Amino acid sequence: MAGNASFDRLITATMEKYIPTLEDNVFTSKPLSFAINTFGNVKTLDGGTQIDVRLMYAETGNQGSYSKGDTFLTDEDEGTTVAQYGWKQYYATVKLSEIDIAKNSGTSAVGRIVEEELERAELSIAESFNEMFFSDGSGNTSKEFNGLQNLVANTGALGGIAVATNAWWGSDVTATSSSITLARLRTPYLTVSEGNDFPTNIFTTQTIYGSIDGLFTARQRFVDPTMANQGFETIMFHNAPISFDRNCTDGRVYLLNLKYVTLYKLGSNWFRMSDWLEPANQDVRIKKMVSYGELAISNRKRQGLMTSVSDTGEAASGAF
Repeated sequence: MAGNASFDRLITATMEKYIPTLEDNVFTSKPLSFAINTFGNVKTLDGGTQIDVRLMYAETGNQGSYSKGDTFLTDEDEGTTVAQYGWKQYYATVKLSEIDIAKNSGTSAVGRIVEEELERAELSIAESFNEMFFSDGSGNTSKEFNGLQNLVANTGALGGIAVATNAWWGSDVTATSSSITLARLRTPYLTVSEGNDFPTNIFTTQTIYGSIDGLFTARQRFVDPTMANQGFETIMFHNAPISFDRNCTDGRVYLLNLKYVTLYKLGSNWFRMSDWLEPANQDVRIKKMVSYGELAISNRKRQGLMTSVSDTGEAASGAF
């Protein structure tokens, strides 16, 4: 490889110092990614051609009260199935120009160049994953990770299961077509709740968040300490922190139970860095980072969505 051996060692040392923090920085810089990692699930699978997620959609009929001499029911009854998700691939590259390395021959200067490139990659990766997680997985000819738009829905198919023939696989979706009020927010919250199973997080746009904020008095306004400690502004609604994100689709409020949302990783192929590569036709050195995974859901019935919400629901609307 071109360059001074001491520079090579410095670049390698800088990369080794920075890389372990890269994933943490990426998935703690955006509220949805942070919430998925904190309130949801992150699982690593050793292999498999696809991700098989077992679903329970009905209680067994083989149970009940009985008295002496009664026969127990042992019939085969359907109540479980499998949603199948395919693996997705994501990449990012870090490229260093050999002339820039040569011109910045000082130890600190070379280290600074490497750190700047890594920081730029980190910001780009965080934004890219955040955009995918709010989208519908159809971007780049369906190569993108699943997002809220196709995970939380009551039409179409997901994981090989169609909502049209499996109503239990649909989310609670309400076309509001009016301004936000606490009463309108409470209805889907209660609809997707059962017992001690309720939304863990609510996400919306910055404008709708501002409207919701205006509906609370100072005494009513509480924050979630977990999200707040990470630097995210929130308002508590019942047991769920409300957060905003500029990548959230206009007019939407997602009521998520992240207990049923999982970010799957394929073995060690998650933020896996290659060795330095030197293209034959360029005076540069390149590292590539690849990730194999997918965002999946196991219970859509416990997810809620409000659409067509007006962004003008100020405190004056006042309806509780």
